[in-house]
Amino acid sequence: MKIPYSLVKIKSILSHPVLFLQQLTRVRYGADRWSDKSSLSSEWDSRTILIAGLIPEGSRVLEFGAANLVLKDYLPDGCVYQPSDIVSRSEDTIVCDLNRCMPNLEGTYTHVVFSGVLEYINDIPRLLDHIGGKTQYILASYSTTDVVSDYVTRKRNGWVNHYSDEKIVRMFRDGGFVLESRQAWKYQAIYVFVKMGDLCT
Repeated sequence: MKIPYSLVKIKSILSHPVLFLQQLTRVRYGADRWSDKSSLSSEWDSRTILIAGLIPEGSRVLEFGAANLVLKDYLPDGCVYQPSDIVSRSEDTIVCDLNRCMPNLEGTYTHVVFSGVLEYINDIPRLLDHIGGKTQYILASYSTTDVVSDYVTRKRNGWVNHYSDEKIVRMFRDGGFVLESRQAWKYQAIYVFVKMGDLCT
């Protein structure tokens, strides 16, 4: 009796644990995922609003992973807002895949925001090195391995790195930023880092 191809494929996958894990955790990556509006959960809006409340009036703000541009609507008076994302979200969006290239940034910003972004970045130190001279503050969310330790869950979310709280803080310190504050949002931490030494203007 001829065995159906689907059963052969399943048997092959189960006989190779690594392949099985890849199939189990397979998600769409990059622009293919984030150009789909259904990938942008409204549950993230409360995180963005929380971050907006940490930014003072009159700030110059650059947001990576701008998504639905929620941050723009909740910034205090007098703020200048610049969105950036892997796909265009508005006419003025700086379109850049941070895993492929570093953005060409003109001028400086008081605050750079990474909300729901860092888990998808292959080389965070390289990113910090690139933007380090462009901002005084970095506000970032991150789901640490202290809170979400299950590797399969992290891979299912499409996350490409897996750091503890201690490692994140040390990584930013090595990049020239020290931790000013930290607070919880659901299963993530919201960090505020300030540039060490002379702040850029």
